[in-house]
Amino acid sequence: MLDTLLVSLCSLLENVFSCRYDIEIPEGVLMDDAETNVEKLMALKDLGVHIVIDDFGTAFSSLSYLKNFPLNFLKIDRSLIVKLGEKPEDEAIVRAMIGLAHALGWAVTAQGVENAEQLDLLRDLGCNIVQGYYFTKPVTSAEATELLEENFSTTISP
Repeated sequence: MLDTLLVSLCSLLENVFSCRYDIEIPEGVLMDDAETNVEKLMALKDLGVHIVIDDFGTAFSSLSYLKNFPLNFLKIDRSLIVKLGEKPEDEAIVRAMIGLAHALGWAVTAQGVENAEQLDLLRDLGCNIVQGYYFTKPVTSAEATELLEENFSTTISP
């Protein structure tokens, strides 16, 4: 499945300014046929595409393979974030994931941030990007445009 997607994406992006694209691949899909996926992802990265491992922490990744993937970002699954701050074990796991990602040169996104305590803890742990209902519920493209216009009203003159 991933092989077909990557071949199609590579041929599509060969003539496109691709450094503006991220491809998010769920951890479980990434680990299916890991050796072949490394080669295919390298081809995409060579085109300038950013590779993101999504839903990290929900499958059984082999760390020996994980280090070989040409990733740019690691997205920690919301199931590991939602109870952050309730038990020290949850913080320890997230801290280790962020440390591992940074040691491998990857940025980290935490999904599922729902309160200020989680945001503060993730900031303290060095998380690069956060997503979640704490900021906004999912919105349509029109609503997103409106939110951006309200919050970032700077105009750029030609």
